Amino acid sequence: MATKILSGFSPRARKGLILCVALAMVVLGLAFKNQIKVAMRGGETIQAEFAQSYGLVDGVTKVKIAGLQVGVVTDVEQTDSGTALVSMKVDDEVLDSLGANPTARVVPLTILGGQYAVELHRGGNGNYDGSRIDLRRTSMPVELDRVLEALPSDTRKATQRLLGNTDKTLKRGGTQNLRDLLDVAPAVLPPAGTLLESMQGENPGNDLQSIVTDLQDMASVLVARDEQMSAMLSDLDTTTAVLASRRGDLAGMVDRLPEALDSADRGLEQLNGTLELLDVSTDKLKPSVERIDPLLDELSPTIAEARPVLAKLPSITSGARKVLQQLVPAIPTATNVVEKLRGPVIERIEGPVLAKLDSKWKGEGPYKHSGRGIQADNKFYEEIAFMVTNLNRSVMSRDSQGGVLHFQAGVGLSSLQPLALDEALGALIPQLKGKQG
Repeated sequence: MATKILSGFSPRARKGLILCVALAMVVLGLAFKNQIKVAMRGGETIQAEFAQSYGLVDGVTKVKIAGLQVGVVTDVEQTDSGTALVSMKVDDEVLDSLGANPTARVVPLTILGGQYAVELHRGGNGNYDGSRIDLRRTSMPVELDRVLEALPSDTRKATQRLLGNTDKTLKRGGTQNLRDLLDVAPAVLPPAGTLLESMQGENPGNDLQSIVTDLQDMASVLVARDEQMSAMLSDLDTTTAVLASRRGDLAGMVDRLPEALDSADRGLEQLNGTLELLDVSTDKLKPSVERIDPLLDELSPTIAEARPVLAKLPSITSGARKVLQQLVPAIPTATNVVEKLRGPVIERIEGPVLAKLDSKWKGEGPYKHSGRGIQADNKFYEEIAFMVTNLNRSVMSRDSQGGVLHFQAGVGLSSLQPLALDEALGALIPQLKGKQG
């Protein structure tokens, strides 16, 4: 049918008509560009309720997370309560990074406002189920004019003076400095762009966003524990102050560190030789260790019997320690006595005293006739022992006052004369034998 309609026009008219239709389609495409882009954009649709729409435009307003665009506003609907219900289409992977209770706020794109975006923030643990973000978890921006209205008049005047001084600075050469900065910027911006691309990671739509989200979570934890951070910073300040006061010692330690490392190296080399010898010794000890097991089996009953004795050793050791503590003052005296006993005293005992004690007993003087008969083979020390034994027997008698000397007085043959009977007979017998001969 379109062919029949065009056939009624001249070739030039047909070309003009086709051009008009094409231009009309281009104009319509430009007019509905945002709607077309939104319709063709993939992702998930979520909703958030704000106190007011605040310049949000469907198909134009961007949705961001940590400064990165992740979606676009698709619809702004006024509710019966006067709030604004905003629909947003975001990338699929965004839902996994929002947490169970995300928040949303309208933020200005410039310091003077006029253009705005919706910024999403992670909230809570778990996964977001796509439910509406209610009014309690949304917020509106604070515009610069409202901030200035809240400032005191002196602050506003100071701000005006600051702007005036900035203008004067730019007029006095600051403009040239900015131009110099712009001249240097082209050489700096490409590496900066490369750096920013590298910061996006292997997954540009997810890695940097995850890093920023993690940093935000870390910042939230730090803010929640600001008292602990304050205490840590105070301790760090004290530590740095101590290190600064001992910087001379630290410098000396660093200077000596190479020598210490050399010494440690030499020590490790020597230790290596020791370990090698230990390895050889260990190989040689293996047979002995194998024999220790049967020995331990044999010693087990002995150890069990010795356990009560070992349990009493601490008290015995404690008593012995007290005795030794008391002996300590006596040690110098005993040492002095031993020193005095050395030399002539020991030599006399080892010489004539022991020789006399080991010799046969023979009386001298009034006892010159002793040492005969059964005493002929007795040694001197044996006679002394017999004497002590007989003396002990003599004092075995006791009365009410204690031990007494068992002594009985009597009259013997030698009581009337100085010569004893056995001595008289000993002198008489030879004379008798001489007369008989």
